[in-house]
Amino acid sequence: MFGVKLQFSSLCLCLVLSGITLGLGQVISVTEDSDVVLPCSLSTKENIEFKLFDWKKPAQKDQPRKEVFFYDAGVHYNNGHPGQSEEFKGRVFFSQKELKQGNASITIRNTTVTDRGIYTCVFPRLQPPQRFQIKLIVALILKVREIAGASPKPSVTILDHPEGGALLLQCFVQGAYPKPELQWKDNAGKNLTAAEPQVTERKEKDATRYDVTLQITVTKTDYYSCVATQHEIYHQITSDKIYASPKEKLIWLIGGLFLGSVLSALVVVVWFKRHQIMRTCREKVKLVRAEEGKTVVLPCSVKENIESNHFRWTKDAQENELPKEVFLYYKGNHYNNSSGGQSEEFKERVKHIQTELKDGNASIIITNIKRADTGIYTCEFPLLEPPQRFLIGLIVDGQGEDEDDDGATELSPLSV
Repeated sequence: MFGVKLQFSSLCLCLVLSGITLGLGQVISVTEDSDVVLPCSLSTKENIEFKLFDWKKPAQKDQPRKEVFFYDAGVHYNNGHPGQSEEFKGRVFFSQKELKQGNASITIRNTTVTDRGIYTCVFPRLQPPQRFQIKLIVALILKVREIAGASPKPSVTILDHPEGGALLLQCFVQGAYPKPELQWKDNAGKNLTAAEPQVTERKEKDATRYDVTLQITVTKTDYYSCVATQHEIYHQITSDKIYASPKEKLIWLIGGLFLGSVLSALVVVVWFKRHQIMRTCREKVKLVRAEEGKTVVLPCSVKENIESNHFRWTKDAQENELPKEVFLYYKGNHYNNSSGGQSEEFKERVKHIQTELKDGNASIIITNIKRADTGIYTCEFPLLEPPQRFLIGLIVDGQGEDEDDDGATELSPLSV
């Protein structure tokens, strides 16, 4: 059994007034959240299908006696017999076919630290009655714990571009105690070397709380996450994954200089009053119209399987606005299953079509369209050779308004 270590000291056989006590000295060690088998078998291997056996956890220093499992000729806690202690309900099982061999062992699922202690397995109707005793040790593991002082999920952000081809990432945890350790990891789970953490202490009535910041400079396109660990309370929690593409940023810096000279005649006019979007240049833009409150599909596709590739949707900067992160897909990871970084106004409104990726379709569906969604959207494939991007202009009309037919050009990729 995974996570279980069975230790035997010398077996002690003792005669007591109530019968025979067997198995004194058996110690079973298991890690928290694992399943464990507590053994209880008659040496005679006689059939116990029509016998009675009773598993209990005697009163401990800090706990009353617990009713773990009861079986009497086919009637037991898992088929309607009352009396089982609440914390063991749905967690304790036995093997019906093993009863013919005198085996009354039980399996406890998802062990917790409160399961540790002494257990007894009793056959009160045998002559003489027999009683087995087992000690269970449950070792704590690092995991998410909802207890006082436990660190919240770390917040991760992309701060800056300290140099060409690099990105500065920041991990931040607030108000934790005892002081947490922060660790950056790449998508493969490898620990990364970061700068020294910045720690701020705040003494409060209940404890000294810690705010911790850890920054790292990365040069590889990947998903990154930050792990906060408090060994004293066995608490460990991981941030959402954040996608960082230094290579992509460098490409756009170089590409921007090139495009700046080639596309100097580019004019983009967004006239919200009449909802007209025009793009004048050698790029071809497809215009899509949608009515406010409806659902719209923004098309984008290439002629190859992109299930293991990368594509990204952004919305161009508008007046008094920064560019928006609409949707990102990277080898199966995306904003809807693990990645952080999506702009707030697009959360839970954008999805892709997973079954269409094998045909190169990176189109997205945006629900509950708003006037503010009007603008130029870019769909880009930075890992293709050569990298490609597509431009889509979205016009959102108010309900009941007449549409001006601007027409639409064919969607055409741009090589960066």
